[in-house]
Amino acid sequence: MKKALGLCLLLLAAASGGAADAPRNASPELAAAVAGAHAIEAVWVEFFAAMQARDGEALLAVMSPETPILRVGDDGTVRSSTGEAFAAALADMSFEPRETIVGATSIEADVALATVRMPYEFHRGDVYSHCGVNFFHLVRGAEGWRMVAIVYSVHEVCAADGKSAQ
Repeated sequence: MKKALGLCLLLLAAASGGAADAPRNASPELAAAVAGAHAIEAVWVEFFAAMQARDGEALLAVMSPETPILRVGDDGTVRSSTGEAFAAALADMSFEPRETIVGATSIEADVALATVRMPYEFHRGDVYSHCGVNFFHLVRGAEGWRMVAIVYSVHEVCAADGKSAQ
């Protein structure tokens, strides 16, 4: 029951745009779950800040150079990259990459493993480019939570949940 309550709090917090604080009388398990949600959220906030600043070094602070990044198109085509390649490409971008979360974000976590799902819109500066859903996979190690894989879909037009509207 406590785990279910903790997961519900995590999902509610994520859907509201940020992790809420645990109630003062919360069990240690619930307080730990809320703290974990804050720590997981901090990773994707740092990721997007580094991306928008085109700061490859900051990007690699939340993932390893070997982190696989998979882009999935509507036709099932998969393009593969790495954290290192993405970090290097940021510096060469002639536009400010902006990603906006457009729907409810969900976190699924199990001790040292987490998956974050978030629908997004991507802009090249002020110009709309595409939309889709990000899936960030994180592992908690000695250095805290870090992204170990990123898989995202790319669509021209999306429904409110980030899925293709075509």
